Amino acid sequence: MGGSYDARTLTGATQKEIEKVWNEMVEDDLHENGHSYSGSIGMLGSGFDLHGGMFSTENEADDYISENQDKWDGAMAVRILNKNGDKLTLRIGGWCSS
Repeated sequence: MGGSYDARTLTGATQKEIEKVWNEMVEDDLHENGHSYSGSIGMLGSGFDLHGGMFSTENEADDYISENQDKWDGAMAVRILNKNGDKLTLRIGGWCSS
């Protein structure tokens, strides 16, 4: 069984707000792509672990997540610099079983 990297960028007022949207996206993905080995975010499950640090771009965030998250772990989230500064922006993802 292989793995595919998949991630999303979400912005919200709070981590709790972002987590709610993430969980809805995971449920939608499970419904659309199935509950096993789809290679997409449904395989990461609901919730995420927020790691420290701040990244300037999605590519930098993806590099960090892809190097530090394992396929059978849940989603990992990192902060991305929000130029407006008024909202929290997270890159959330990881290796999804496929």
